[in-house]
Amino acid sequence: MEAVTPNLNLDEFVWAKVRGHPYWPGIVLSPGPRADLPEKPVSTTEENYFWIYFFGSRDYAWVPEKQVKSFRKHYSQYATHKRTRLFLNAVKEVETHMQIVESNPEYEIVIESFVKKKPRSKSQKRTRDHTDPLEEDRPTKHKEIWCDTLETGNIPVSQLKIGVIGIGNIGRGIAGKLVKTGHTVNVWNRTAQKSNALRKDLDHNIKLTIHDTPRSLLLNSDTIFICISDEDELKIFFQNNFNMHDPEEKTLQDKGMIIMTSMGPETAKDIKDMIERKGGRYLETLIQWSSLDNNRFILLAAGDEALFQSIQSCTKAFSTSSVFLGDAGYACVVYLVLQLIKGVCLAGLIEGFHLAERCGVTSVTDFREIFQDSLLCNNYLKAKVGHVVFIITA
Repeated sequence: MEAVTPNLNLDEFVWAKVRGHPYWPGIVLSPGPRADLPEKPVSTTEENYFWIYFFGSRDYAWVPEKQVKSFRKHYSQYATHKRTRLFLNAVKEVETHMQIVESNPEYEIVIESFVKKKPRSKSQKRTRDHTDPLEEDRPTKHKEIWCDTLETGNIPVSQLKIGVIGIGNIGRGIAGKLVKTGHTVNVWNRTAQKSNALRKDLDHNIKLTIHDTPRSLLLNSDTIFICISDEDELKIFFQNNFNMHDPEEKTLQDKGMIIMTSMGPETAKDIKDMIERKGGRYLETLIQWSSLDNNRFILLAAGDEALFQSIQSCTKAFSTSSVFLGDAGYACVVYLVLQLIKGVCLAGLIEGFHLAERCGVTSVTDFREIFQDSLLCNNYLKAKVGHVVFIITA
């Protein structure tokens, strides 16, 4: 291999880092004479830049020398820092190539040619110091996310003891479905009436245990679903029940805390840090209804991926599918975006019906029939249109 610096050679496998992303498996290449490559950055400190191909994402970028590390020497440092499927596949791809090269020095790696991205419009263009392929490759990122959707066809019932805190609409449904699928479930609710009603509905199933305090539930559970609707109440709940400010408190040690509260990404990170400081594991799970008929939903998850994998039998019991999105806060962002879309759709529905009424072209009832026969009438708007008509005609 031809040396490009005292520490790096052409065709050497490396860990390379571009702005906003972790170190990623790649290989040092010669850019060649092609004119359509991105211009090599000009460094004021005379720093070298290397043309790197990234495995997994199949992208290229100019990367400064200080952010390029030997793959073999730094394997233990970077190989386990990120556990997405795309990253793991990239690591495995490099390992496979290295094994073949060791046995066959003449082996040639087939790499996709660089294809220059189409320029964005001025309204879309973002200022950047150099090409950031992992950030630009939106389709690849989407594939990575949706490949982590769980296929839960034949997963055995978990032997973990599951806790459910908050027996409202969501908590009640989760606890009920978990018990019916054979899970051992502990529940607590602020008012005992809802817990007792659930036990009655489940015919006093021995798999269900009602606890008098959240602390009692925590001590007797391995993984806990926390179904509290408000993020401020969630913080207060942790502080009041689990002694979060006591440095000697170890109640959360090794507990899987699954937060189902709708909250902002910054709050999610605060809750994550709070839980992990006490030795617990954090996973946020937000729901989006997938059907209006069978009371099932899609689960959006982010945080501890190992914890996400450990509750597959639980998610199978009460969700249509489960999607792992990455680090803490990501599920909250996706959930908020979906809520925004729903809000915009509902606002459009209301304004449309008001406009139809004001124009007097047809009655609101007739317009409702026209709307329901159109392509625009999806399940979500179909469920709302009756309320809209009632408000307008009241």
